[in-house]
Amino acid sequence: MNKNSTNHFRYITLLFVLFLFAITTFGCNQNSEEVEAKESLNDSSSEGNVTKSISQLTEEGKSPVEISKLIRKDMFYPLPTTYDFSITNVSNAQIRTIKGVVVFIDSDGNYVPGQIAETGVAEFISPGQTVEFQLYGSEDESIHSGIIVVENMTYSSGNFMQRWENPNFAAEIEELTGLAEIWDIETLNEILDVDETEVEEEEITDDDIINE
Repeated sequence: MNKNSTNHFRYITLLFVLFLFAITTFGCNQNSEEVEAKESLNDSSSEGNVTKSISQLTEEGKSPVEISKLIRKDMFYPLPTTYDFSITNVSNAQIRTIKGVVVFIDSDGNYVPGQIAETGVAEFISPGQTVEFQLYGSEDESIHSGIIVVENMTYSSGNFMQRWENPNFAAEIEELTGLAEIWDIETLNEILDVDETEVEEEEITDDDIINE
């Protein structure tokens, strides 16, 4: 092999090495950008569904769930009036049931006298998940919306089911209605205009709530 042939071979080899280096560098940069994009996407999605333990939320004076105000929808007769709302689980536990009271309010945000009712849902709501619900409600024309106050809820903790009691339940009801001790059975019957003789107090167990 003469000198010119050797130089030509070295030149081709150098070009081939540079070509491989360029391809490798481009591939690494592209993979790095893809990884950064995925990490950025994961970070942004997790920020929207930040969850905390139920004990931590309770210490902060917060509920494990966030419930939107009721949106009234008047249907054509004879269909009943419905109210749409959503529940977001802001805890890191799976919510199983929620029991509470809905307080109906007017367009000024004031409690409509006599318009209060028990409500509840039995639905698995995963951490960070938002679920839409609908309930039938009063057709009183003065009602504009409603606020649900959670009394208690059940959630999964490992293989067991735990109950969370809202420590601020009575205070929240009083703040909305101006009525203290509203959850006393006699007071509630008076507000709902229910005959006490027709009401039987029964102890509600976890199994009863789940099977509702």
